[in-house]
Amino acid sequence: MRTALVLDIDGVVRPASGASPFGGLVEVGFEPRPVLVSAALCTALAELAAAPGIVPVWLTSWLPEVRRSMRPPFPGRDWPQLELLPTADPGGWPKWTALNAWLDATPGLTRLAWADDDLAAADRIPSYRDRLSARGLDTLLLAPDPADGLTPPHLAHLTSWLHPPPTPDRQLTSEDHRLVSKPEVPRHLVTRNADLRRAGPPPLASTDREPWIGARAGVGGSADAG
Repeated sequence: MRTALVLDIDGVVRPASGASPFGGLVEVGFEPRPVLVSAALCTALAELAAAPGIVPVWLTSWLPEVRRSMRPPFPGRDWPQLELLPTADPGGWPKWTALNAWLDATPGLTRLAWADDDLAAADRIPSYRDRLSARGLDTLLLAPDPADGLTPPHLAHLTSWLHPPPTPDRQLTSEDHRLVSKPEVPRHLVTRNADLRRAGPPPLASTDREPWIGARAGVGGSADAG
């Protein structure tokens, strides 16, 4: 299972307001003004992208050389960046065209997480989710407020979606089967139980008879009920 992690920069990694709910903003370069990002967010995104099965890519209007000039902790300076392509549709979005071209050239993906503040425009999220689903992709589309960029709840949602906890109905291992299998019954106990079944129940002693009758009668009435 391979999962694409597609990220924009402005309004996602770089909050437009110059402040982040994560706090701890650091300057990592210029484009053309100072680029301030949250060190905590950048570190978390880099860790998510480094997990097995994750294919991180940038989908941004930034020039690739400017992005690569950013200093740590800015994430993914070596991630590939999708080339924005012109669209024949006057109302089209070059990022959507670029993403589809990349998906056509990248077989084997089963899931896609995409964070871009411009996904909030019009009906992009429901429309794109349906179209990506038609490709057989399970999708998570995030449209953060560009003033804040990705927030702690966004990051928590993204993390849990990329790395879901194991399902309780996982296939049992040989060790599981050993633990839940019935213990072997000793042979002498099996023989004794068989002998008891052939012999039938033991006769009741006189001291046992009345409690037994009372127990049976208690189901439907008194012992004398007739």
